[in-house]
Amino acid sequence: MKRQFRITGFAKNGGRKSSLPWVMLLLAGFCLPACREGFDPPSLLEYTRILAIKAEPPEVSPGGTVTLTPLVANPSREPLTYQWLLYQDASFLESPGTKEGPAGDPIFEYNGEVCTLPVPSNLLEELGGLESVNVPVVLRIVQGDTVRQGFKGVLVSGNTSDPNRNPEITGIMVNGEIPSIPPVLVPASTEEEDSVINLEVVLEVFSIDSGEEEEIAVSWYSEFGEFDYNGGQANSWTAPEEEVGTYIVAVVRDEQGGTDWFEIAVEVIR
Repeated sequence: MKRQFRITGFAKNGGRKSSLPWVMLLLAGFCLPACREGFDPPSLLEYTRILAIKAEPPEVSPGGTVTLTPLVANPSREPLTYQWLLYQDASFLESPGTKEGPAGDPIFEYNGEVCTLPVPSNLLEELGGLESVNVPVVLRIVQGDTVRQGFKGVLVSGNTSDPNRNPEITGIMVNGEIPSIPPVLVPASTEEEDSVINLEVVLEVFSIDSGEEEEIAVSWYSEFGEFDYNGGQANSWTAPEEEVGTYIVAVVRDEQGGTDWFEIAVEVIR
């Protein structure tokens, strides 16, 4: 049975192209400390973090369902529990810098790593006949005494002819080639010389229905080493000096909430 719900206080869109100001503020809040001298870059994964949440499909019609899958970095490898929440009053997301949380009890709750969310068939009608709306879903991850929280805006749209699709990463090129057999072997850096590999995301992006070329944003992450840039489809990664097994992951986002990611295993050797 699909559970009916009403939501207030979140961003409403008159058209398909979706901007999520509260998401951008949230990401900016994560990045600001890392941009100051003396802080590690946001690409370095030193603690448990929610890196991305993928909605499939990224644009869902009223009466449909959407599946939410998180990408979580867990360097400690300690067990995690997942909790998905939806609140009737989502106005707390308009000021993500505050410490105030959601008010009241959630109207939807699911425990598990992957969540399937039903969308009421009359949602857009109840919101005044909007063409589309972003429904913010909260993900809480608990690890021991630590709680991490992230948000995903689910785009609900009346458009059925050409809905948005997630971008698709088909691979990550290393020094101009797609690795055939993992892991990628990379010499360790030394005091005299850095060991650097060049990286590039290979992907397919689906244009928005206006015919414009859709812009994408790429974020790079690893538990070791250092990237030249925090973003960009092409990047370079400098290996650490110690021998270690690690991974490199690229996360791609489009302008309408579409998301994909790709991971390659890396073995730093001497």
